[in-house]
Amino acid sequence: MKLFGDLLKKEAKKMLSEALTGQKHNSNQHDSGQSTGQSSTNRSGDNDETDVKERIRRVIADHYSAYEVKENVSPVEFGGTRGMSSFSFVMYQGGVARLTILVLYDSNGYRRKAVRQSHEISEQAGAKCINIMQYFPSTYDYINRRIQENP
Repeated sequence: MKLFGDLLKKEAKKMLSEALTGQKHNSNQHDSGQSTGQSSTNRSGDNDETDVKERIRRVIADHYSAYEVKENVSPVEFGGTRGMSSFSFVMYQGGVARLTILVLYDSNGYRRKAVRQSHEISEQAGAKCINIMQYFPSTYDYINRRIQENP
């Protein structure tokens, strides 16, 4: 029964990610709208943190070059504490933080107190905060849309 439950859970995650991104699990759309024919999980091996972070770096370089970007920023810089989640990326404009990005690695990461506190401290500092989930496809276009929606 455990095997059946695991398969069901995997299919449910796949369907949810397709619904959220508006794309099939086996396509990876770029700005040109053409499919590479590869899944986001197979583009550069496993869909690990390096892969997701690399897509975020590419999106920022391609579309948001006017921003200064720092990686692995401590919440202390926003008046928080070390117990909070570090920001995977912070986008600055004119020396002011405009957007913080947390790359989350497990399906309940967004519920963790440290993550919620990091969101709160970011918002208090005047910077929007978004989560990018490593366990979803988090395609190039999806990441770009999330950043566009949260200037």
